[in-house]
Parts: sequence; structure tokens; C-alpha cells
Amino acid sequence: GSLRRAAIALMFTVALGIKVPVFPFHLWLPEVHSETDTCGSVLLAGVLLKVGSYGLMRFTLTLFPVGYSY
Repeated sequence: GSLRRAAIALMFTVALGIKVPVFPFHLWLPEVHSETDTCGSVLLAGVLLKVGSYGLMRFTLTLFPVGYSY
């Protein structure tokens, strides 16, 4: 029912929030940017972070619209 949908929506949000760097899941980002080379940092910022943002909008908002209507 609705509890199951809310749990799945929360799991999607947490999983994609780690990818996007949403507070408090953003702690990995500065370390990764400082440890990687320039090419890896550009790929991380230019592609991977955008994919997480797209996933949040595309999947969580369309699959669970009631949870985001408030």
C-alpha cells in the first residue's frame, strides 16, 4: 500500500541523493575531487552528478507523485 510506496520512494531518494551530493550524503564529494585527476574530476562533475539529478526528477517524481505533492 502507501507505506510500501513511501519506503520505495525514500530508497530512491537516498540512493540518488548520494549520487547527486545532497546534504547529508555529500561528504564523499570533496575527497573524490581532490584524489582524482583532472579528467576524472571533469567526468564526475559533468556527467555523473547530472545523471543523479536526472534520476531524481525522472524516476522519483514520476513514479511517486503523491509523495512529492506536499
